[in-house]
Amino acid sequence: MRLFEAGKPALESADARSAQQLICLLDENGRVIRANATLQRWSRREFSQSRGHDLHEALHADCDVDNCYLRHFCTHGSAEIVAGRRLECDVFDPVLNRFFNIRGEPARLPGDERGKAGETSGFLAMLVLEDVTDVRLADERITALNRDLSRQVRHEMQRRKQEESIRLRMQALIECTANFVAMSDAHGRLSYLNPAGRAMLGIAATFDVSALTVLDLHARAAGEAVLREAFPAATENGNWIGRSLLRRQDGSEIETSQVIIAHYAANGQHEGFSIVEHDMTAWLRGEQALRESHAEQARLSAQLITVQETERQRIAADVHDGIGQSLSLIKMRLTTAAGQLEKGAPSAALATLKNLIPQVRDAIDEVRRVATDLHPSSLDDLGILATLAWFFREVEAACLGVRVDQELTVSEADIHPSLRIVIFRILQEAVSNIVKHAMPGRIQVKLQHHGDRLLLSIEDDGCGFDPASVVGIDCAGRGFGLSSMKERARLSGGHYLLHSAPGQGTRIQIEWPLAAGT
Repeated sequence: MRLFEAGKPALESADARSAQQLICLLDENGRVIRANATLQRWSRREFSQSRGHDLHEALHADCDVDNCYLRHFCTHGSAEIVAGRRLECDVFDPVLNRFFNIRGEPARLPGDERGKAGETSGFLAMLVLEDVTDVRLADERITALNRDLSRQVRHEMQRRKQEESIRLRMQALIECTANFVAMSDAHGRLSYLNPAGRAMLGIAATFDVSALTVLDLHARAAGEAVLREAFPAATENGNWIGRSLLRRQDGSEIETSQVIIAHYAANGQHEGFSIVEHDMTAWLRGEQALRESHAEQARLSAQLITVQETERQRIAADVHDGIGQSLSLIKMRLTTAAGQLEKGAPSAALATLKNLIPQVRDAIDEVRRVATDLHPSSLDDLGILATLAWFFREVEAACLGVRVDQELTVSEADIHPSLRIVIFRILQEAVSNIVKHAMPGRIQVKLQHHGDRLLLSIEDDGCGFDPASVVGIDCAGRGFGLSSMKERARLSGGHYLLHSAPGQGTRIQIEWPLAAGT
């Protein structure tokens, strides 16, 4: 209130102190009575041109907007202030392109000041329009900066949360993996060893691995190679991949594939290494088994060729010595009978032809025997069970003192047609081996269901043998017969087992799924 009580000098003093404020006095009708120099500066007119006009006319001389905020304020606001009410509001002035904080309150001039400028009453309105554009723009910039900062903070928090999630997942992965994972400083001293690595080497979970170095975890030569070759290569290239040899606490060794990764700080300083090793034991065993399988396959292929040639020679000998001689003898008898007929001795020719009948019968039997050896027709005509019964009778008839006990509890429908010749050949080979080498008194053969599988068991009470002693011997011995049975079983989907020991007989057992042979 002292501002107006001091009169015009106070206005000028306030203007000097605050060039961003328009301070003016309005009469009860809202007309400008007094104002500081800011009014002249903002309106670009002399004060005399604004005096006696309302503030809208003074500041918005060319404004024709009916709902202009300043027009409304001049019409209603000044009367409210004169009536004793205090008003305050924030507005944007589109004409002056400024943000204003407008404050108005009632005031009264001293008695000696009344009437000097035509005032009819001592009741006035004091109005302050403060230019807060810079503050508002600064606030908006601060708000925008705060918004950007908040967005960056949220993004950073989300990134850190994601990194923490990844870190926890990686930690869980390292903790649960079956591979050996270790971390060391740049000199190879350990700072971490995961549970799989501890279990692999036999190191207790409570043991402080910081007392160990990379040399302590590897066989001596392998550890020296890591320090001498792998670490420098990883430091230079970022990682190193190769083979190594871990050493357990009991002194045994584990062949591994190894990956070493070098780590660096933000300033480029080398911090240390991560070492990941995979146990190659199972892989090496598989590789060795594959090599042995290839070698066995090559050996079987070579023996198969030999057996084929031997079988061809046997068939040729059977045909030549048996059927060939019988046919030669038949030819001679027929020639004799023809000569007797030419000489007019039909009775002698008839006798010669009658004597020829047993020889023809023997030749037919020989042809049947050879054909049966190649493929028993009874398998197709009568089935596997009848063929096996015939085969066992033949064995007992040919090998006096050998009894064949048979337990065939399956039906023909249980055995796929393609499996019948496999079973017959395996039995044929097994019995042949037993008779040749075991000197048995009894052979027991079982063909029966075993759950959802078909079981063939061939057991004898002969002299037995050491199975390891016959591996790889040539086809003339027992080794190829065993290999042949094993291969036949494998190719037909079966599982082959052999049990034997010197003086304890031999048992061969083969299992097929009931759907095998397809």
